[in-house]
Amino acid sequence: MFRNVQSDLANKIISENASITDLQFLEKEIETFLNSKARKDMIDAYNYLIGNHDILKRKRTVIGAGGSPEEISTLPNNKIVDNQYAKVVEQKTNYLFARELTIECDNKEFEEKIKSLFDKKFIRLFRKLGENAINYGIGWLYVYLENDNIQFKNFAPYEILPFWADEEQTILDMVVRIYAVEQYNKDKKESITKVEVYHKDRVDYYIYDRKLILEKSKRYITLKGNELVSFYNIPVIPFKSSNKEQPLLNSVKSLQDSLNLLKSNFVNVMEEDPRLTCLVLKGYEGENLGEFRENFATYGIIKLSSNADNAGIEALKIEVNSENYTTIINMLKKSIIENANAFDVKDERLSNNPNQMNIRSMYSDIDLASNGLEIEFQCSLEIFFEFCAIFFKILENEDFINEKVQVTFNKDQLLNSSEIIQDLANSYEMLSKETILSKHPFVKDVEVELERLAKDETIQVDDIYPKH
Repeated sequence: MFRNVQSDLANKIISENASITDLQFLEKEIETFLNSKARKDMIDAYNYLIGNHDILKRKRTVIGAGGSPEEISTLPNNKIVDNQYAKVVEQKTNYLFARELTIECDNKEFEEKIKSLFDKKFIRLFRKLGENAINYGIGWLYVYLENDNIQFKNFAPYEILPFWADEEQTILDMVVRIYAVEQYNKDKKESITKVEVYHKDRVDYYIYDRKLILEKSKRYITLKGNELVSFYNIPVIPFKSSNKEQPLLNSVKSLQDSLNLLKSNFVNVMEEDPRLTCLVLKGYEGENLGEFRENFATYGIIKLSSNADNAGIEALKIEVNSENYTTIINMLKKSIIENANAFDVKDERLSNNPNQMNIRSMYSDIDLASNGLEIEFQCSLEIFFEFCAIFFKILENEDFINEKVQVTFNKDQLLNSSEIIQDLANSYEMLSKETILSKHPFVKDVEVELERLAKDETIQVDDIYPKH
């Protein structure tokens, strides 16, 4: 998606003693990125998510007298946005990120510390990170220390220019963030472009106006005794949707545009009452063809000579078949769902108390896509937990560097609870109580549920899962 920069070159760029040549190189890279198709695709994905679709720029035109298209302001020009794209992004995001993550670690102390970080605020931030990965193809999480606390921040993907050290784009040499801020100069409000360059040991802050002007450099951490900390990885972590890093919109934009256009055209036709009946005047002697096409498209009337022997008027009725529109609209909506690997909540398989096999069949596409996304996130979370361990070492002098954390994504699937509970009951003698509780649809926290069972001596497992 972005150009690779080899390690020896990337490490040299914007170093403390950088030459003007190095600065010019980065300035050129920033300029290229700001005008790149990759960034444009991301901005389009942002606009389509919030409802700013291309249909809103539509103009009604006709062939003018000179044979060229001309805008006609007198015609109905509906600009209907049926935002199915936002619907599938929300659907895919909630499917994998709406429920709290299950955190497990052999070191229970480290597990509890990680769980303390995953509070409600972080869950909301992590869900937004997932939405960014789905919508833009990649999300970016900045992990840092502030006031002796571990903090997190999402970066908008269209602001980030990464420099990769390898062709697989798994190791970062440098991360550049380009963003605009509004500020007042005297009484005038103006926009200033800021640039932040993230290295393994520091962040350099610049103002950018085709040239980079250094404001300051800041170390991530300075220990007592002025000992500097340099990380193995840059603390700006990429979370990809797949190795392609493509915005979801690239798969469905033409379908979404067609849906908007079709609905807009249908309403236009319904509002064009004079166009439903065209007047045909017999005895036409002809006129300039360009004027004829313009007048007919604008007024819906054919002007004929009054001297013709067979002069007269007939009404030509134009029928609009709404069933054709409905068929194509439904086809487009279904195609958007299929190409986005989402699911149809109105699927016929959900009618009449569906069994779990029908439900799984309906979820097959989104489940396969989410499995790939989960693999990418698991790899990024390993880096995330490494930073958490480093920060705990700095803050509390506790060593969790080599501890491994297992994260389970709890997918938000429609379930046939009765069928699942029955299956668990039938598996009672083959599975442990802990495993059964972990799969039970009504149990959110297995450890809490086990404690409740232990406290209540009157409740027996056989009462919960009776033998058959």
